[in-house]
Amino acid sequence: MNQKASLVYSRLSKHIRNIGLKGFHEYCQLVSSPAGAAERRDMLSHLTTNFTRFFRENHHFEHLKSDVLPELIAHAKNGGRVRIWSAACSDGQEPYSIALTVLSMLPNAADYDFRILATDIDPKILALARAGAYDATALETVSPAMRKQWFTETSVNGRQKWRVDDRVKKLITFNELNLMAQWPFKGQFDIIFCRNVVIYFDEPTQMKIWSRFAGMLNPKGHLYIGHSERVSGDAEVGLRQYRHHHLSLHRQTAWRPLMSAARVLVVDDSATMRGLITAILSSDPEVQVIGQAADAMQARQAIKDLDPDVITLDIEMPNMNGLEFLEKIMRLRPMPVIMVSTLTHKGAEASLAALEIGAFDCVGKPLPGDPHPFHDLADKVKAAARSAAQVHHFRQQGGGSERRQRQCCLRLPGRPEDRRDRIVNRRCRSSDRGSAEIPGQLPADGDHAAYAAHVHQELCRAPQPPLRANRRGSHGRCAA
Repeated sequence: MNQKASLVYSRLSKHIRNIGLKGFHEYCQLVSSPAGAAERRDMLSHLTTNFTRFFRENHHFEHLKSDVLPELIAHAKNGGRVRIWSAACSDGQEPYSIALTVLSMLPNAADYDFRILATDIDPKILALARAGAYDATALETVSPAMRKQWFTETSVNGRQKWRVDDRVKKLITFNELNLMAQWPFKGQFDIIFCRNVVIYFDEPTQMKIWSRFAGMLNPKGHLYIGHSERVSGDAEVGLRQYRHHHLSLHRQTAWRPLMSAARVLVVDDSATMRGLITAILSSDPEVQVIGQAADAMQARQAIKDLDPDVITLDIEMPNMNGLEFLEKIMRLRPMPVIMVSTLTHKGAEASLAALEIGAFDCVGKPLPGDPHPFHDLADKVKAAARSAAQVHHFRQQGGGSERRQRQCCLRLPGRPEDRRDRIVNRRCRSSDRGSAEIPGQLPADGDHAAYAAHVHQELCRAPQPPLRANRRGSHGRCAA
């Protein structure tokens, strides 16, 4: 904390004097006031670290060229989509280095669906990146042949500069983005560069960002990080690490981490309801609405194109209603679905039918004047996404359908960091066996709650002496 305070002081003290303020107290009042919007952006520019250079940690680009790009270029030539993200791109030298590497192998890359996204939190540094004009010293790590082919010598405000060719710029889109905020992306990336950035965050934030990166990678995608950085948290499971000649690289193992933003498709025939659900879910940074659909036909195409983690599905839709579409989903492409229904007797019956078909959960549509509509929808979406990721992870670990018993430790929201709850997944054909055997999988000490969700009614009526006799304060809660 003292080091960070010293860093803030050294970077802002001169600026505070230059704008005529007496000290940090007055400056804090300014940046926290409505009139301080422009100054807050200037403050970001002063506080961010923008050290970079062309082909920094060149072994990354050598690996990119020899091991990763050949397959992606072949994919692009066959009509495929290729996306690369340079996160925290500073003044553009990293994304331009990536583009130059691509162009050295595919000079007409811009003719294909091959694009690079470059983002940074600092709008001033992004303006320099878009301009793409650099001093000669910045190009010391660029080969003479590459400089001759892709740069033009020019004069900017009387100073000699080297400007990046428009053919290189055509591959790159520069956008402002805060890595701590919600990410607006709909698709995933084949490659992500985020080097020497996450080290500036505390450990819980690092783990969250690593997991979000893992969730944005395509299967077999690659994440390049700085040599002093280490992936931690849930992302350690989803990213396989490669270290060869100081190469800092992680490869996706086709598993979305538990704590990445849940990607949601909203399906409802009412535009008003779609907008309300989208607004509520979008207010949660751990949920990302990636698309909307007004009917089953649109939803089917959106599932194919967007590959959501979770679907919210209206039960009362025209043509093919929600229950009919839910049956198709569970038969053709099982995924977590949260049903949205009216709070009527008919709606309750339909919700029970949806649970029997395989819906993860149900929520009621808000009544007029409800001050907190869908207050628990975001939590249910995140729980659904975590459950799906957990099951997928076990399958990736070789569990398969024959291995019925699953045990895992899952950190639940709102609990202390050192508190872990034992979650026991048990699938069996006999409800009596289930009610007798599941409590036996729980630790003997402490209080526990057993939750049997979306099961046959017999399980709710089955005797549960092991749970009641051996677990002080425990209770059974069933939804069937």
